[in-house]
Amino acid sequence: MNRLLLALAVVGLAFFLVAPAAVAQEVTADDYIELFKPIVGTWKTLLTVDGKTVEGWGRFRLSRTNKCFVAYGEGGGSPAIQRIEGYDPATKQWKTATFDADGGYSVAVITVKDMKKGKRLDTNYSTAYEEVRYSKDGKKTVISNNLKITAYDKDRIEGVLTESKEEGQPRPDTKFIMERQPDQRQRPQATPAPKADSQDITAADYIEYFKPLVGSWKIVFEAAGTKTEGTRRVRLSPNNKCLLTYAESERQPSLQVIEGYDPGTKKWTGVVFDSDGGMGVTALEVADMKKGKRLEKGVVGKIEINNSTKDGKTTTIRGTLACTEFAENRIVFTGSDEKQADQQVPSVTMTWERQPDTGRRARQ
Repeated sequence: MNRLLLALAVVGLAFFLVAPAAVAQEVTADDYIELFKPIVGTWKTLLTVDGKTVEGWGRFRLSRTNKCFVAYGEGGGSPAIQRIEGYDPATKQWKTATFDADGGYSVAVITVKDMKKGKRLDTNYSTAYEEVRYSKDGKKTVISNNLKITAYDKDRIEGVLTESKEEGQPRPDTKFIMERQPDQRQRPQATPAPKADSQDITAADYIEYFKPLVGSWKIVFEAAGTKTEGTRRVRLSPNNKCLLTYAESERQPSLQVIEGYDPGTKKWTGVVFDSDGGMGVTALEVADMKKGKRLEKGVVGKIEINNSTKDGKTTTIRGTLACTEFAENRIVFTGSDEKQADQQVPSVTMTWERQPDTGRRARQ
């Protein structure tokens, strides 16, 4: 298992190793948010496997939506990772989505044992974890383990990962220590973008394609004669392999989004958690993608959007995304041929107008 992913699975603890179990009283996203709030901050991690100890660090924050967490981590000789995670009301599970600096992508489902309203982190906390990871070349790996906290206070947590398996093969137990660090309020050091080592399309190629979207924007949505305005801030993760977006609009829930290349599906993939407690997953198949291709006027590609509202209702929308106007400070997208439950839905126009950079980084 990638050491940093393991380290951050430990550091994230509740963030990364949690999902709801069936209980008499319905557990909600808010219950999990309260469970995990003690982990918000910056941590040094020490993991010991087979007598060898590796050090790493991770920083975890609550999104402005108050319904998911965002994390970044480095160390242990492994690629830096950027992660988002929250509650999926359709499956009633806690889920994570992670992009790493090597171009890999992973999703995980986690179960907190004896989860219930009012549960708090302590030595009774334990979880079961299962992750599906795709390396940059599309190779699939399934990882699982159980976690148990053995000592807990607000600034130091100790525990152990047991019954670890990678592709069904047993792995050694891992002991871990987490030590809270002062919050320096500084951005992680950006990971240098690697040089291309083949002609295969990689995460780096997709990042270059979508880089024009990085920045602060005023957004205008138009559909079925209705116009809605909002704002969107897009930034490149320090690991250079995904985008993080925070968006707000009038009369709509705010959104926290992570987007990057999934080498398993070979699509640009996004995971969204909204302030109402809903979740969404998008998959965009970029038309005629190739090295050196950049966002420009024309067809962008086929897109599929799967949404789950806070009450568990699911919808799927499929359509074609196009860029009808492209300039440095103004971009117009349209969605057409869209279908929801095999019914035609109104075409959508989304106009992006770049806003001045005040030099103050919004907290996303």
